[in-house]
Amino acid sequence: MATNMLLNMSRDVIIVKRVLRGRMYQREVPVAGFLSPPEAAALLDIGLRHLYRLLNHNVLSKCKRNGRVFIPCREVMKRMERG
Repeated sequence: MATNMLLNMSRDVIIVKRVLRGRMYQREVPVAGFLSPPEAAALLDIGLRHLYRLLNHNVLSKCKRNGRVFIPCREVMKRMERG
């Protein structure tokens, strides 16, 4: 798990806090939103390589936009419930 990332999850919003270039960066992601792969891996408490394996084997759904990969929050929350 990334040490420079803090995640708080409530029923409606996931709050992502990161330290980038010495500054605190915070964003609120609604449940209908998307997470970056490092954010999803930190939330699932797995490594980034393992997350990409799950994406390649279609265990988690993904969305591509402009060549970047995003993971729906609902998919991450379902995976967390299953354990």
